[in-house]
Amino acid sequence: MAQFPEQHQESCCNADRPAIRVLPRASPVALIWGSIIGVLIWGLYSFGNSVGVTSSLLGHPFVDSLILGFLGSAPIAVWSALEVKRAGFDSLALVFRRSSVWFVRGGVVALVVLAAAIAGGAGRETTPRGIASEVTRFLVVGATVSACILAAANLIRLAVRRSLGMKTG
Repeated sequence: MAQFPEQHQESCCNADRPAIRVLPRASPVALIWGSIIGVLIWGLYSFGNSVGVTSSLLGHPFVDSLILGFLGSAPIAVWSALEVKRAGFDSLALVFRRSSVWFVRGGVVALVVLAAAIAGGAGRETTPRGIASEVTRFLVVGATVSACILAAANLIRLAVRRSLGMKTG
């Protein structure tokens, strides 16, 4: 037993926790949220507003919206999957629920920014429908961007702590 201490340590640590892969759990969640957010962005900017989206980076505004939705939701899904993994679970439903929490947190940040913008007179619309449309667009995009920034900051913080050999949780 004293001759192989490294082998004993490896077997005890690996036996306690099964290997949980993050990307297989994060990918479907990112696709689901990306699709939802992409359709919302496309719908809010395409139907009945004064913005009139006509140009596109990737050939069609709908494709652009889906790509933006996926890019915004990917860091949130990865961070949520890491949180679930670090807690010792391997459930897609838990990753989805955890990502929902991050979107709510992003929504709270977006509401605070929106309240400050309205107080500062930043709105362009004057009709009730126009104001509602503008506020809704801001909340969808603002919540996604805020949640993405919060999740990316946590991912960067975790990577820095690991690279410095600090305890990560």
